[in-house]
Amino acid sequence: MVRDNCISVLIVDDEPSFLDLATIYLERENPDFDVCALSSPIEVLEVFRDFDCLVCDYQMPEMDGLEVLEKVRVDFDSDIPFIVFTGKGREEVAMEALNLGADRYLQKGGDPGSQFGVLARSIEQVVEHSRVKKNLRNREKRYRGLFKSAQTGILIVDGRSYRIQESNPYAMDLLGFDGDGLRGMELWSLFHSFEKQKSRFERSSRFLEGKLEDVVLSSCEGDPVYVDFAGTSYFFEGDLVLQCSLVDIRERKMAEEAFSRLAGNIMSYRGEELYNQVVNEVAGYFKADFVSLGLIDRGWVDCLNVYLDGEVKKDFNFRLEGTPCERVAMEGPRIYPNGVKEQFPEDQEIKDMDMEGYAGVPIKDRVGNVVGVLCLMSRERLEMPRYWREALKIIANRVYTELDRETIKN
Repeated sequence: MVRDNCISVLIVDDEPSFLDLATIYLERENPDFDVCALSSPIEVLEVFRDFDCLVCDYQMPEMDGLEVLEKVRVDFDSDIPFIVFTGKGREEVAMEALNLGADRYLQKGGDPGSQFGVLARSIEQVVEHSRVKKNLRNREKRYRGLFKSAQTGILIVDGRSYRIQESNPYAMDLLGFDGDGLRGMELWSLFHSFEKQKSRFERSSRFLEGKLEDVVLSSCEGDPVYVDFAGTSYFFEGDLVLQCSLVDIRERKMAEEAFSRLAGNIMSYRGEELYNQVVNEVAGYFKADFVSLGLIDRGWVDCLNVYLDGEVKKDFNFRLEGTPCERVAMEGPRIYPNGVKEQFPEDQEIKDMDMEGYAGVPIKDRVGNVVGVLCLMSRERLEMPRYWREALKIIANRVYTELDRETIKN
C-alpha cells in the first residue's frame, strides 16, 4: 500500500451499512485515508499486513474482535496499530482488549460526524506513533549492525562512573576478552602502566575526549595493545555517555620499529658500504625486487648501487626521459602501486625487468636542488606503509650527507 502521507486503513464489521458509512466519513475526515472495508474476519487475517491500521468490531459471527486481536498479536506476531471500535461498551471487554495489545478501544454511537471524527483522530495518532517506533527500531537496527561490524573498536562508557556498558566484537577481540568480559569494567583499568607513566595521562574527562595517538591499553592478559584513541561524550535519555573508538595500530608500531632498526643499520655506515647497505636494507624492508640509488647527470641516471633479485650491481645507468624517475625528479615523491609498465611505455628497463609497482623520492642537496633519485620496484603489486615517503626521504638525506662529506673530503 502507499505510505508517507497516505494512511491505509482496513476496517472489519459484520454490518455492511456501517462499513459504507465508515468509509465515507473517514475519507471525508482525512483525504489521506485509503479505506478498505471487509465483513469477514477470516479474510482480514489474510490481508491485514498490507495496511497501516486495523479497525475491528467486537461482536461478529465468525470470530469476535478479541479473537482477531489475539491472532494478529500472537499467531502473526504483528504490531500493526489495532483499534477496537464497537457498540458493546462493557468495561471487562475494554480491559481485555487493551491487555491483548489493542492500541485503542472506542465505542460506537451518537452523531456519526462526531464518532467518526474521534475514530479518524485515533487512527492518525496510533499510525503516527507506530511509524515513529518503526523508524526508531530501524535506526537502532542499523546502528547495531554498524556497531557489530565496525572494523574499529567501540566502547560505550557511563560518563560519570567510567564503567563500560557495551563493547563491540572488534574491541573485544582487540583486547582479548570473551563474552561480556568488558562489561562493568572501569575504563581506567584498561590503560596500561606504560600509558599511565606518560606526562599527558590524567584521570579526567578532558583526557578521554578528543583524539590521542599511540595510546597503550592493556589486554586481558596484561600485554600492551597500541591504539589511536578518540572519545566523544553526549547525553542519551538524560544520562552522560562517553563513546570511545579504538583503532588498532599494532601493525604500524611494528613497522615503525622495523624502520627504526633499518635506519640504525644504515646510519652507521659510510662511503661504498653505506650505498650497499641502503639498497640491501631498502629491498628487504619494502620487499622490493629492484632498488636504485642514482645520481642525475645530463639526462642520465648513473647508479651508485643497484639491488636486483638478491644481488648488488654496479655500472648501471639509464636515460631519465620517459621514466617514473623523471616524474620524481620533477614533481617529488611518487608511487605507482601497479601498472607502471603501462603508465611509462618508453621505459625499456622496466619492461625488460617486468616490473609492476614503483615508488621513489628525490635526493636533494642542502639547498633543495634535485641531484638524484632513490627508487624501488616490485614485480608484484607494491604495498607500502603509509609513512613510506618520510622513510625514503630520511634515507635519501643520509645518502646526500655522505656524498657531500666525500666531496668535501676529496
